[in-house]
Amino acid sequence: MARWMGVDYGDKRIGLAQVDDDLKICVPWQNYTRRSPEVDSDYFRAIIRAEGISKAVVGIPVKNSGKEGEKAKAARKFGAWLRGVTGLDVYFWDERFTTAEADALLAHTK
Repeated sequence: MARWMGVDYGDKRIGLAQVDDDLKICVPWQNYTRRSPEVDSDYFRAIIRAEGISKAVVGIPVKNSGKEGEKAKAARKFGAWLRGVTGLDVYFWDERFTTAEADALLAHTK
């Protein structure tokens, strides 16, 4: 079974999450402070190899209007970079309503 990693891209820090085996929910995993392209690529290759990750989902901060702004473009650029340096299958996800969806899911488990 493929292991997935969720990516919350930021200019200075990148949040990482691991996806459960049923692909139902992401759980926080690590926060990475960016350093340089070389150090960053070494870091991502190492954790992907150590954890057996083969797929990544990069969150795209889409505006409520449905349009993508500069942050979304930067996240897509990062996803392309991540694919290039690691060979991962990288997917993109509109993260506009993910917090509300997670809250609803957790409310149903109580």
